[in-house]
Amino acid sequence: MLITRVSEHALSVRLYPNRSATWQQTKWLIALMGVVIGIIALGWLIAGVWVILPFAGVETALLAYLFYRVSKSTYQYQDIIIMPDAIQVSVGKREPLLTLPRHSSHLAFYEGENEWHLPELRLISPSRTIVIGEFLNHADRHRLRHILADAGIMVCRKNWWKHD
Repeated sequence: MLITRVSEHALSVRLYPNRSATWQQTKWLIALMGVVIGIIALGWLIAGVWVILPFAGVETALLAYLFYRVSKSTYQYQDIIIMPDAIQVSVGKREPLLTLPRHSSHLAFYEGENEWHLPELRLISPSRTIVIGEFLNHADRHRLRHILADAGIMVCRKNWWKHD
């Protein structure tokens, strides 16, 4: 989460998921796993089981595809800009910018029945509801709730009696 003060009266919050590896590191891991799978397949080839080679290729290709998809999903983001009269939310580069009126909007914080359920955060205005931070972990969702509350957005909790 990246928080920047745009001006004296505006705050920008960029939400992005935790990323344990860059795409370059992921490519190195794919190459390493491909070499290990290749060595194992070569061992089976020497033993006379040549039919294992296509399966090793499919396994390596599937592994590379799944690693690519996971790595790509860690680069998504949401921008929330809180201004005196509006809240602007943009979801990535492709989605249009959504503007909510600040004074008639609030944050709904839905906690699960158990501690291990992820809470859900929704910005709600009279005309729209936007789910924010779906890709955040438990601690970051609670941190976002506190950031938005400190910025002056009213927070409504389903379990109002619980304390953090």
